[in-house]
Amino acid sequence: MEPRQFLLVDGTQPHRGRGRPRSNWPERPPVVAQSQSSQTIIDTALQLSSETSQAYHRLQDHLSWTGDTTGVSSRRDIIQRINNLDLELPYSFILDLVCSIVTFHLSLLEPNRQAYFQDLAEGFRSSGIHNLARMLSSVDGDHGRALFAASVLVCITTLAKGPYQGDYLLFSDTGLPSLFELIQGPRAILGRVGIENAFSGPLRKFACSGAKVREPAMAYVNIPHLDWSDQLDQLRQFIIDARSTDCQSDLKALASLRLCYEATWGRSDGTYTGEAIYQLPFIWIYRLDSEFADRLRNKSPIPLIVFAYFCVLLKVLGHIWFANGWPQYILSGIQGMLDPVYLHWLEWPAQALYNSP
Repeated sequence: MEPRQFLLVDGTQPHRGRGRPRSNWPERPPVVAQSQSSQTIIDTALQLSSETSQAYHRLQDHLSWTGDTTGVSSRRDIIQRINNLDLELPYSFILDLVCSIVTFHLSLLEPNRQAYFQDLAEGFRSSGIHNLARMLSSVDGDHGRALFAASVLVCITTLAKGPYQGDYLLFSDTGLPSLFELIQGPRAILGRVGIENAFSGPLRKFACSGAKVREPAMAYVNIPHLDWSDQLDQLRQFIIDARSTDCQSDLKALASLRLCYEATWGRSDGTYTGEAIYQLPFIWIYRLDSEFADRLRNKSPIPLIVFAYFCVLLKVLGHIWFANGWPQYILSGIQGMLDPVYLHWLEWPAQALYNSP
């Protein structure tokens, strides 16, 4: 689809006012690809002894499973399938959240039973969140690591549920946006236990805080080249020229996004030397300040436009089944919220999303 078609829908329909985003958002295709990020889910989710290290790979096979689903039809079947992997799960809420992710996956693989599996997944998710909440008074030591891992899994279940009407992760038609509120969980737990403690034991391999890299992610991950620098420069100048009282907050959010772009596609000369953590797209959301997030929640134009440019970054994770479909859906929601005078700022993000592989 061409960007102009995406924005104007053949140019014949009137602009939908604020609070009325499009409803015919692209469906997430039921395709699952094996990826390193799948291993990240596994390692983050489980607290395993050395004797069960092979279970990581078994669970990865399960999360990327595209085989026969005829033998999986109930909550008990799903729990049994997980238990048959010989995983040691000392915390029941982690098991519930892993089962929720798996069951949301099944809802994609089995469209004829989608509603059934989604209900099961919601049940696992609710149980996991409930039992996680009961443990929040014990945020220390090993409990702290488990609670941090579980809080990350809760965020993943939100993505795994898939795009759903009215919620665009950082703004919503129906109430508080889901992901931004949930991501406060990992932030709060890290504040209590500290990064070194949270990323010790089975999570130590993911302690990338302060780690440096000497090339952009595009150099070793299958990401198409993107000419982005001029586009972000133009957006920065627009923010400055707008002379808003919130200019500094907007520029700070854009500068953080620019670091992620540089870490992913490289600077104008194709190079990148800097912190590895900026190669993780969701670090942008994690580090947003509350002022910018509040204005985005309230659907202020410039924060919405900056968020549209984040969608291009999020597309990098499109090979992961639970991230697929979100960028296009969010961009369509932003289009429905913006006044027509701002719509031309969505043309480049739309082109980057719809014209790239």
